[in-house]
Amino acid sequence: MRNKNNNNTSELSFMVRDTTPVLSIKGSQINTTDKKLFKGTIINGFLKNRVVNFKGRKTPFKFIQLKEQNGYISPQDIDLYIPIEDFTIQSNFVEDKKIEEEVKELKTKNKNLFITYGLPVLTGILGYQIAKKMNFDTKNKVFLTLIFSFLGMIPNFNMKNKQK
Repeated sequence: MRNKNNNNTSELSFMVRDTTPVLSIKGSQINTTDKKLFKGTIINGFLKNRVVNFKGRKTPFKFIQLKEQNGYISPQDIDLYIPIEDFTIQSNFVEDKKIEEEVKELKTKNKNLFITYGLPVLTGILGYQIAKKMNFDTKNKVFLTLIFSFLGMIPNFNMKNKQK
């Protein structure tokens, strides 16, 4: 006795890409029926392998067996459908706490970059502008610029010491 395709497969939801006819398979012959599924229709069904007669040869093909109706459709005409509301409510992929921690970590990283590089450069420019306004010579302009740059580095050293 021939073993029929009684696989225990789970039910899936599919969305029809284009208007497609419902197929009937009897034995190894494929026939189209009068029924059609229109573009955007969401159907439930099972992915099945069926042996069909294709150009005189028996060849296994995949079909979607419709749950609510008798018949099959070609998997080329459908897309897998996952309802958005069910996916987001029951999702366990990402926890809210982890997202908040990552955002907080990113903000502190950006803050650290500003304190590490931006603050010394800005204070150095400020020191140079003050020296220029006071008409200092080049040697004193450089000296005052370096002093202000070092003052801009103090918050970075304080942050590193607090982290230890």
